Amino acid sequence: MRTLAALSFSLLVLTVPLRAQCELQELKGLNTQPLDFFGKSCAIDGPALIVGAFAASTGRPGAAHVFERRNGRWEQSARLLASDGAGGDEFGNSVGVSGDFAVVGSEYNNGVVGSNAGA
Repeated sequence: MRTLAALSFSLLVLTVPLRAQCELQELKGLNTQPLDFFGKSCAIDGPALIVGAFAASTGRPGAAHVFERRNGRWEQSARLLASDGAGGDEFGNSVGVSGDFAVVGSEYNNGVVGSNAGA
């Protein structure tokens, strides 16, 4: 009986028509290169958007790109780099935004507590 219920559920899900999706605006960060992983992490709060590119730049220190909504379009207003960024830090692996504040994680940053401790 359990298998029949699962099969019925699967058939029900598969018979629901897919809804069309549309692209409103394609975003690309300034200075992004192939394999930067731009877009791996994103966060939005009202007119502010932040997009991580954890492998940006030589050696993968990473970057985060800040966009602002102006006249109905997203425009890049900043590219954030870690002041102590080093190869392999992956700054931008995680991002967050709230009002005027942006938070950017650097998963493999080496710090006072040790190698790959994060920041």
